[in-house]
Amino acid sequence: MKELQEIGSKHPAVVFAWISDWLASGKKIEPTSPEVHWIGVAEMAAGYASGIYGERSVLESMLWGSISIMVSEEIAKCSYGPFGGLTNAMVERFNLIVKYGNYPGDPICDSEIIVRWFLKELSMTWDEAKAQIEKGRPFDYDIKVIIFRLKLLRDLVQTNKLVPSPEVRKWLELCPPDK
Repeated sequence: MKELQEIGSKHPAVVFAWISDWLASGKKIEPTSPEVHWIGVAEMAAGYASGIYGERSVLESMLWGSISIMVSEEIAKCSYGPFGGLTNAMVERFNLIVKYGNYPGDPICDSEIIVRWFLKELSMTWDEAKAQIEKGRPFDYDIKVIIFRLKLLRDLVQTNKLVPSPEVRKWLELCPPDK
């Protein structure tokens, strides 16, 4: 198994190329792979992108973020549930957008990718969600997932990284204020 320390010691461009070659050769990125601890790679890359392991240049941070997103999106193809690889990819994308800006059309730093994911993955209608919240069921699992995702959108709006559509604005009415 490839060691995380070995992967993390390389320049992110080398790691990105290695993963791209891995996928191009027809190999899959799976959470239970005996060859590579892919979840660890995604988490490590997110850590490097965020600067928790020390400051990096913008280029290195963006490359590490791209690696985290790419691996997380591939893991999501094998995983089910709202807090799988795709959520991790969107959180990493959110972090990069907040840090470096929104660039419409960019495959990494485009806030609309997060909006499309939010709307596509909704487990209930706005009216159903509103009714659940009004019943005092904010701890319902589906509501917790929606609120978590709404907070990402709210923060993008508050940091001027997203101009919400009327549909998103309506959903944001359900987002509780931070305490």
